[in-house]
Amino acid sequence: MKRDMNLVRDILLKMEQYPFNHGVISNFRIDGISEEDLEYHLTIMDDASLIEVSRAEGAIWPIRITWEGQEFLENARNDEFWNNTKKHIRKKALPATIEVFKMIFSEIIKSSIKDTPPV
Repeated sequence: MKRDMNLVRDILLKMEQYPFNHGVISNFRIDGISEEDLEYHLTIMDDASLIEVSRAEGAIWPIRITWEGQEFLENARNDEFWNNTKKHIRKKALPATIEVFKMIFSEIIKSSIKDTPPV
């Protein structure tokens, strides 16, 4: 199965809408995404320390977004940053990894800071 970075972003954005209650987010679904794709992405996002999950009875449920996941989401939520980053990755034929996304986000932020006079 192939990782879909748009789905990674969508999962983080959706999880952020739920209150933290020290338990699983039950009935977590994303419209148009199969249970298999969702469970795969929850698993690899847990592997990447973006989220914390619970596994029970052959199912996987999200619990919370980690600090690392929050840091990634803070950059990824901005549509302009997200789209420019994906465009840069395609244009330069870079690997679409979390680390590459973070590096490009950082460069976009640095560039934005340089273009903005200090307050």
